[in-house]
Amino acid sequence: MGFTLVKDKDGDICGFWFSDAKPILEAHRQTEEMQGTRFVSQLQVNLLTLASMHSLPLDVYSAISKGDYRVVPNTFSDAGGCFVMLGSALAPGEFNRPEENFFKVLGKQNKPEIVEIVRDIYEWSKQHADSIWFWADADGNVLFSFHYLNAGRKLAPFTIDTDGMLSLNLGSYLRPMSTTTLRQFYDMVHRIPTMQNIPKAYATDRKKLRKFSVKVEALKNSEYLQQFKQAILWLKTQPIIT
Repeated sequence: MGFTLVKDKDGDICGFWFSDAKPILEAHRQTEEMQGTRFVSQLQVNLLTLASMHSLPLDVYSAISKGDYRVVPNTFSDAGGCFVMLGSALAPGEFNRPEENFFKVLGKQNKPEIVEIVRDIYEWSKQHADSIWFWADADGNVLFSFHYLNAGRKLAPFTIDTDGMLSLNLGSYLRPMSTTTLRQFYDMVHRIPTMQNIPKAYATDRKKLRKFSVKVEALKNSEYLQQFKQAILWLKTQPIIT
């Protein structure tokens, strides 16, 4: 992988720039799908290998080992590629508030009512999530994910992208959540009239658990939106399989 180290004003390494964004974004997409499992992602393995091969400082190796990094597509210059930034470090040219970039793109690609629904969910997420991740998938879409901690493990029940798609990350609960919990969560979401096309197998057959996506417009009814929020809050209270 062709890369360049990114350094802060003090000369300390704070990230990497990769000339070819596609494999990084694809590996990051796989990382999102593995949230909640005990597996180490391929992206993390690649970064650890790179840090070891080039004898990078211990703090860099430690940040990667903890998963304390963000993937940031380079939309800030003609160089392209993408950055992997450690901790809270910003990529060169990145907004101080990544949500500004997200909603800017969202507004260009969707009707105002879609932006309003996503804004509502985002503001609610800031109150109830332990963290919110902004990232990009292999197709270049910008997304944000709702994350919470359960028994020291980070789980991401849903993601929203700049195409206005809401994805329930059922696949990420394959290992840490019990089948009973998944079925109950499925039932709660399935009661929302506009989300009744979720295949029941997603909750009853653990081999078929996967991501399910629907246009966020499905939650334009305030009652439906409230039902969705209640389902997520309920899920946060459920124990995981250790």
